Amino acid sequence: RIGDAAVEPLIAATKDADRNVRLYAAGALKYIGDPRAIDALQELARGGDAEERSVAEDAIEKIRMVRGEVAPEPSAPTSR
Repeated sequence: RIGDAAVEPLIAATKDADRNVRLYAAGALKYIGDPRAIDALQELARGGDAEERSVAEDAIEKIRMVRGEVAPEPSAPTSR
């Protein structure tokens, strides 16, 4: 899969001293969707600021949804 080689360095980057590096790493991990990232993302969600928590939680939700662990949000009903 594309991105497999990047997963471990991105996981390490979620602990970087630079907040922007942590945010970009979490965002990239969201799109790669590798379950190996969940622990690091949970740690970021617990210890980060509001934006870091939001990005990390979104990434975790997407990874779990791709793995079938979380049902997607129901779409709004449409009128006919």
